[in-house]
Amino acid sequence: MVTPPRLIRYVLARLAPPDLRRDLLDDLDELFRRRVATIGAARSRLWYAGQAAGAVLHLIRIRRGRRSAGVIRQETHMGVFDKAMQDARMAVRLMRRAPASTLAAVTTLAVCLAATTVIFSLVQAVLLRSLPYPEADRLVVIWKAREAGEDTAISLRELLGYRDGTPGLQQVAGYIQHSATFDEGDDPDRVRVGTVSVNLFDTLRVQPARGAAFQAADAAPGAQPTVILGHSLWTRRFGARPDIVGQMIRVSGTLRLVRGVMPEGFQLPLDYRAARVTDAWFPMVVDPANLGGWGSRSIIGLGRLKDGVDARRVTSEFAAVGQSWIREGFVADQGDGTMFRDAMPLDELVAGGSRRALLIVFAAVTTVLLIACATVANLFLARAESRRQEIAVRNALGAGRGRIARQLLTESLMLAGLSGVLGVALAAAGMRVLQSIPATTIPRAQEAGLNSGVLLFGLVLTLGTGLLFGLVPMLRLSRADAGRVLHAGGRGAVDRARGHLRRALVVSQLAFAVILVVAAGLLGRSLVGMYRIDLGFTPDHVLTANTFLPVAEYATTNDVVRTYREIDARLSSVPGVSAAGAVRVLPLAQSIGDWSIVIEGRVSTREENPNTDFQIATPGYFAAMGIRPARGRLFTAADSEKAPLVVVINNTMAERYWPGEDPLGKRFHLNTDDRPWLTIVGVIPTVRHNAVVEAPRAESYLAHAQVAIELGGAQRTMTLAIRTEGNPTALIPNIRQAMREVGPRLPLGEIQTMEHLTATALAQPRFTAMLLGLLATVALALASLGVYSTVSVLVTERTREIGIRVALGAERGSILRLVASEGVILAAVGLGVGMAGARLLTKLLEGLLYGVGPLDPLTFSAVPAILGVLTLLACLQPARRAMSVDPAVTLRQT
Repeated sequence: MVTPPRLIRYVLARLAPPDLRRDLLDDLDELFRRRVATIGAARSRLWYAGQAAGAVLHLIRIRRGRRSAGVIRQETHMGVFDKAMQDARMAVRLMRRAPASTLAAVTTLAVCLAATTVIFSLVQAVLLRSLPYPEADRLVVIWKAREAGEDTAISLRELLGYRDGTPGLQQVAGYIQHSATFDEGDDPDRVRVGTVSVNLFDTLRVQPARGAAFQAADAAPGAQPTVILGHSLWTRRFGARPDIVGQMIRVSGTLRLVRGVMPEGFQLPLDYRAARVTDAWFPMVVDPANLGGWGSRSIIGLGRLKDGVDARRVTSEFAAVGQSWIREGFVADQGDGTMFRDAMPLDELVAGGSRRALLIVFAAVTTVLLIACATVANLFLARAESRRQEIAVRNALGAGRGRIARQLLTESLMLAGLSGVLGVALAAAGMRVLQSIPATTIPRAQEAGLNSGVLLFGLVLTLGTGLLFGLVPMLRLSRADAGRVLHAGGRGAVDRARGHLRRALVVSQLAFAVILVVAAGLLGRSLVGMYRIDLGFTPDHVLTANTFLPVAEYATTNDVVRTYREIDARLSSVPGVSAAGAVRVLPLAQSIGDWSIVIEGRVSTREENPNTDFQIATPGYFAAMGIRPARGRLFTAADSEKAPLVVVINNTMAERYWPGEDPLGKRFHLNTDDRPWLTIVGVIPTVRHNAVVEAPRAESYLAHAQVAIELGGAQRTMTLAIRTEGNPTALIPNIRQAMREVGPRLPLGEIQTMEHLTATALAQPRFTAMLLGLLATVALALASLGVYSTVSVLVTERTREIGIRVALGAERGSILRLVASEGVILAAVGLGVGMAGARLLTKLLEGLLYGVGPLDPLTFSAVPAILGVLTLLACLQPARRAMSVDPAVTLRQT
């Protein structure tokens, strides 16, 4: 019988610990006998000598490092804390041995952990946290968004009808938002105010911090005017005077009694997604003898559900009420269900269109984190190459799989812990950026922060990340067969298995990256399409500001008309101003309501129900906004209160109600009442008013000088539009001076450029597209790094093969193809999987896209080209290294 060399067995027996000596020698003897059967005795003795020499060297290193086999056995008697500390110290030593790779892994994970934590805090603030009203989940809004950008308000008659006809609601309240002027002192202040039903604060279950809420008597006609102040206005305008309750203050020329002061931070529901919050509240006067028309819709309706009642039941009650109104002839049935309102949960309304965008961004940032985990897992696999012999010897010397797995898991968790600490610091900085996002972009973004829930999420995410990227190397190394690792014959099979695992990780990285790039490309193309939309006006070089003419100083209609005419003329004469005018509601700044109309000579059906968004404008407004007539003319100074009543309509209204006809000279009047006829004198392009992306709406413009005849009163609150030749904001002091020359106490509020308003209107899709584009870029970079590292490892592992190929006459081109083919195959598989996933998942983006479909051919064809270029770049450096292999040196080393 052939036996192993005795001298080598003696040396191993002396070095190995007594309790492991017999097992170690028996394992090597068994492997020796197998080799004898395959390669013969002489070659087997040489093989045995080589394996034994490797084992001796590892045993010597272990002893020098005070890690004897006896210590390994003694670990079973150590406490849990001692074991953990021992594993942690070893993990620190290993990380110090490879500082560059450790720093790269920690930084990559920290950035991705921080980004995921920040976006989660935003999701928590906007979608998971209820609004700050008691039992906010019981609050609903009487609402129906008919089309993009249009929020449906209700009339006072509808509000009272829902109050009396919906038994599922405890209370029904409503409010209207507008602006008012606080005249106290020398500097008038334009403030956002709300005219509210007297039970609004009871419905929201929020009472004033000082004073009391409105009483029923405050809503009676002829009652003393009252006001409740917001905390910020009370502090800013009145110096937080404790005696303010019960005082009389002047608001828009009217003396009002201060009923109370609301708590700090109180906002009306729609304030959470508005550029400016409401700072004061007036009681809504309800005159039973004059409730207004059914079609005069400007009220936001709120309701509080009774216990045990859900929003679906109340929606059905709304439908029953609407049907009764149709039967009684109060309203028309348009045939599309738009008459019937929904009981929309308040949280859902406030989140609005940001819900889908936030969930998509959160899914995207989580995907990037998974790609980062795959990158670090690949790094750990590469690092494991140098430790395979070490782990095998430790296993052979008695360290069980659990012990080795615990050590490897400690290493990954410590790396994840360092990344988590750095990630929290980065997230804290990111929170400051997040809280600067305006409410018009993401509502309630200012409430995001590093609270306990976010920190707990970060902790769970850190631990999960450590387990995720450490699991694969841990399983590979802890389950490795020590005998196969310690002899050369088994190396090839293990290498092939490791190679397949690395390739699988890279393919998954590429697939996820492709999905993100496709989504980012679709949103980017959609955003470009939005910027190309014809708004119907020219926003550049336009400054806007709202103003109000108080009754005390401008008592009559003639005073109001004359003053606005003077404002137009005085502002137009300011050096640097090319045109100036005023309008009732500025486009993209505030939603506009619609009025029913009666068209001359036409009996309207219920299904048609003609209506129009109505505007009031001075003659200079159109030139100031860059609006040119498509047909006919615009207002002139001759369209005075004594001239025939005229109106300008938009293209949409002309095509909707006079298709194929010339609308010029046609007549209609507002509402179904006996009002004077308006003659169409001009047609202008359709202006995008409520949103940049909205269905075209019928809109008509009444001349400001004539509106008192049509509506029975002068329009005192208007928004100025001033077109300048240079920077609009540079002329603000001159414009203020011009307004003081017209009236010393005329207020100017909400001064901003039209370009800013336009940018704000596109803020949410721009935020989503830019953030997803950034995440897609990071994902592509990480995936390219994965391709690079995998191909580099391939070149290292196949250096001997490449050397032999070169020695046998292989050309540089064939070596280049050999290396590049690896990256190309990875990219092709990743691209195929990613494109298939993208085709399925991008359908979720449909509600966020404009002018581009979820299967846009241009986007789906551009992504393979981008991935192909990045793959070739990732393969370039490893290919150059492969082509520079010296066969003589390589063959000598092997």
